[in-house]
Amino acid sequence: LAEIFMFIFFGALIQEAGGSEFFTRVAIALTGKARGGPAKAAVLGSALFGCISGSGTANVFATGSVTIPLMKKTGFNPEFAGAVEAVASSLGQLIPPVMGAAAFLIAEFSRRPYMEVAAAAAVPAILYVFAVYLAVHFQAEKAGIGIYQTDEEEPGIWETFRDYGHILLPVIVLVVLLAQRRTAYYSSTMATLSVILVSYLRPTTRMNWAKLSEAVETAIWRVITIASTLLSAGVAVAALQTTGTPYRLTAVIVQLAQGNMFGVLLLVAMTVIVLGMGLPVTGAFLIASVFGASALMEFGIDPFVTYMFIFMYGILAPITPPVCLSSFAAASIAETSFIRTGIRGFILGIPAYIIPFMVAYNPTLLNIFGSGFWFGIQSFITAIIGIIALVSATEGWMNGQLNLFQRAVLFIIAFGLLWPGTASDIIGLAG
Repeated sequence: LAEIFMFIFFGALIQEAGGSEFFTRVAIALTGKARGGPAKAAVLGSALFGCISGSGTANVFATGSVTIPLMKKTGFNPEFAGAVEAVASSLGQLIPPVMGAAAFLIAEFSRRPYMEVAAAAAVPAILYVFAVYLAVHFQAEKAGIGIYQTDEEEPGIWETFRDYGHILLPVIVLVVLLAQRRTAYYSSTMATLSVILVSYLRPTTRMNWAKLSEAVETAIWRVITIASTLLSAGVAVAALQTTGTPYRLTAVIVQLAQGNMFGVLLLVAMTVIVLGMGLPVTGAFLIASVFGASALMEFGIDPFVTYMFIFMYGILAPITPPVCLSSFAAASIAETSFIRTGIRGFILGIPAYIIPFMVAYNPTLLNIFGSGFWFGIQSFITAIIGIIALVSATEGWMNGQLNLFQRAVLFIIAFGLLWPGTASDIIGLAG
């Protein structure tokens, strides 16, 4: 819990020092001249902010109050604007270096350094963000939304880095210390102290007592939420283990799967999502790991891959109908239907539901060069092309409206490219 507190305090300090402003301005500057720029800025900004906040719903309220009205003003319908914010904010929990609190449990359960957990999340996170960004681009083309024009001059990328760029220095400190195999607690403590020092380099980020106390209060409330969740989940897990329920549930899952690896993955994924509808990601991960991890390991899946699979589905629960809290939060800001926003968010996030299966069948995506440089490059490129085909099929657009036959063909191509193996890649590329 001490490590979690320091990482959360680090994120809260970065936020108060102007981190959210920095990430939002960078995202707007990078996408200002692009079609549907505000929605693309929401994807990048929310994902970047998620890497320091580690909370999907909190991320929606922090960035959505700015990005959602801007998306609506650009021409995106309210349901889509809310869905974009909800999906991007939830998936931001997978982006290193802070990630969600469950990432620390992965490190603890798999006995891996936290740096390995953060590094393993890099490629899935890139695929997630790319998929949502591409869907936004296709939607902008379908709706005929062009480049957003405003009378106000937005700060450029160089002005943004001049005023806020030094805020990245503590993040660099954190990554370097973790790369040197320092403990997560030591690394996060040093990085947290460096935030205070670095903030004094510019008046725009300078920490005062008001900002410091706000950061402390934010961190305390977030830790209380996580601690209470861990305590409640811990009691539930202890009670389940006393009665032997996890072993029986593992046996039931394995029996229902009937020796099929895809079946057991699907059952565990559904279990995690159901748990995540009533619990925070950390609680759902902890309880699901008790019986779900054992079921997956019985099929020969590596423990680390198992815990990453459960974690990635845990962060999808807040955007999965009918109880999709992140989508509901975004809908309240967009002033639109909760249900329609939730359904649109689910469709937008379809690639995110497939990527964990890709990881389970092809663990190379968690260590892109672990099986050789060229094999890693092949896995990444085919995954990117597969995501393009999948997003085109789900959105029904690729340089024009697609009919049902064309969408079906793209689904088959996407399946071939996303399924591990050279043979399936060739079939997908041939399609």
